[in-house]
Amino acid sequence: MNNLATIIRQIAQTGQRPTIIVGQVTARDDDARTIDVQPSDGSAPLLGVALQSSTEGTTGIVTYPAIGSTVAVAMLTGYDAGFCILTDEVESIETTIGEMTLTANADAAEVKAGGTKATLTINADGSIAIDAQSITINGGKLGGLVNVGDLRTALRSIRSSMHWMVTTFNSHTHTVNTTGTATEQSGATSSPLTSTSMQEFQYWIDNCEDTKVKH
Repeated sequence: MNNLATIIRQIAQTGQRPTIIVGQVTARDDDARTIDVQPSDGSAPLLGVALQSSTEGTTGIVTYPAIGSTVAVAMLTGYDAGFCILTDEVESIETTIGEMTLTANADAAEVKAGGTKATLTINADGSIAIDAQSITINGGKLGGLVNVGDLRTALRSIRSSMHWMVTTFNSHTHTVNTTGTATEQSGATSSPLTSTSMQEFQYWIDNCEDTKVKH
């Protein structure tokens, strides 16, 4: 198909007109970007009809007709397979520019950035799925989004610590020594109140922010 430009140039110079054949799609090869067509007049099937100017290419716009749909195929002098130029039912469309690919069908529209391996999918039910190394919304000035699981754990840790302090305070009995003078007591100093959960609480606080998703 690399000589397609030459064929078109020859047609323009000689005044030849392409032959248009109408038929139904019987098979489709998405990888090769071709279809097989059964002409409506009952003539021999057209195999390997191109959906793009070059089946060896990986960029450009490709329209994939649905199986059974009616298509118009242009037959050019010097090229046997022909090119699909019209279809009455599209199953999907793929547009590739550089490493950016947009694919759309009845179920979803998907955008892929090959270099970063990021994917944005908009589903027919209105849901959106994003798979990327990082996401920034409205400039990201407010910082990362909250990791709900870590936040919930941190709040539970706070509640547990507060409950521990209240319980310890209410149940604490301050011992007064009865020996020695008023200025010198012989009793031991009470131990400070501690909570082993406070270190865990600090850990969960530090991990509440998801720095990969900023808003």
